[in-house]
Amino acid sequence: MSSKMISADITDPVTHFDQITSFLDDRRRYIFQTAFRQLLSDSNIDGVMIGGSIARGSNDRESDLDLIVTLTSDDVSEKQIQRIISWAKKEQDYYEYSIAGSLPFFGDLLTLFFHGLSINIDMGFLGPSRLANTELESYGIILLDRSCLLQKYIKQNNIPRLSRDYEEELWINLWKVRKTLARGNYWRTSEHLTRARRAAAGLMLKQHSIPIHYRGREDHQIERLIDVSIFRDTWPSDHHPDGYVNAALALINITQTLDLTSRTRQLMSILKKEITTFT
Repeated sequence: MSSKMISADITDPVTHFDQITSFLDDRRRYIFQTAFRQLLSDSNIDGVMIGGSIARGSNDRESDLDLIVTLTSDDVSEKQIQRIISWAKKEQDYYEYSIAGSLPFFGDLLTLFFHGLSINIDMGFLGPSRLANTELESYGIILLDRSCLLQKYIKQNNIPRLSRDYEEELWINLWKVRKTLARGNYWRTSEHLTRARRAAAGLMLKQHSIPIHYRGREDHQIERLIDVSIFRDTWPSDHHPDGYVNAALALINITQTLDLTSRTRQLMSILKKEITTFT
């Protein structure tokens, strides 16, 4: 199927997207907006939803763009990925990309790294059958939903979470460790390792029914409660790539002692294989 411009339903999604990304500086906003317009211009794109920190309202000027992209069929994701890469090659900022195929709960994931801007764009491409097996978060912002599939499969409980989901924080930050290792941005690798370590400690406390009392940031209280001997190997031994890889693998090994859902265990297994390739 050849790409063709869709015009009748672009205006409102673009306006909404422009409002959501108004916090960015001009160059970052331009990159995000033109990437979004590239998605809207293709007839194989059925829906687009923003997730991550922007959807949760916890974004800042360095926030990445996380998109769920639904497709009209299950066999066109590779075509869409190559189309977006071709667009990115025309941009002036130095970038690189990584592709993770057939990830559970994500579909085919394309990550574009714009080094000159210190941002990246994650696009998870999902055909109808994979979307039916995906648990979409209720805090996502739907910008386009031509067949109403996103609305159909998004979580129906729109009650804000009052407590932190340490399990989700754990694997999300380890996934970002993998991304920053690929990018060679070890400062960000270290930051996400720290966040993943806190999440693992918070999960341990929660699973042992130990209450976390805090007056300030919950993370700070957790850090004081971390048993250093357990997490000793999860700090990089040096600033060489192998140091970060070994620290990440040690943290993943610790998660094997925790009571995790089958979904998280599956993701951890994939992450372990992906991170091991950097040694």
